[in-house]
Amino acid sequence: MRTKRFLTLLILLHVSLFGFSQLIAPTVWGTTPTNNAKPTWNWSSGGGDGVGIFQYGYNDILWFPEEAATSFTPGDNLTEGDHTLYVQERDASNNWSASGTFTITIDLTAPVTPTVNTLTTNSTT
Repeated sequence: MRTKRFLTLLILLHVSLFGFSQLIAPTVWGTTPTNNAKPTWNWSSGGGDGVGIFQYGYNDILWFPEEAATSFTPGDNLTEGDHTLYVQERDASNNWSASGTFTITIDLTAPVTPTVNTLTTNSTT
């Protein structure tokens, strides 16, 4: 009995000192493929113990500071190809969730104009 109380106390102490939260990666979405060189990504909390404060990074290189925003549109035109946004949510103990990601494919190449061939017939009447 004494051992059980001691273990319970240790668990409670660990939780209070180090935090124990269940963070779930945010859900990220957008429109893909798109011919918009400035697409918009949107996201929402993954649930769990997140507090609605997010940090997000573009192509896993450029990270923006934490804020409560739930969408991102780049200020400059993006190049053709795949572009990925990574979003993490913070909990009350300042832990960050795993990244939720979404890749948007930008296709700026206009489709080829089809050619129509007419068929000429010879009339014998």
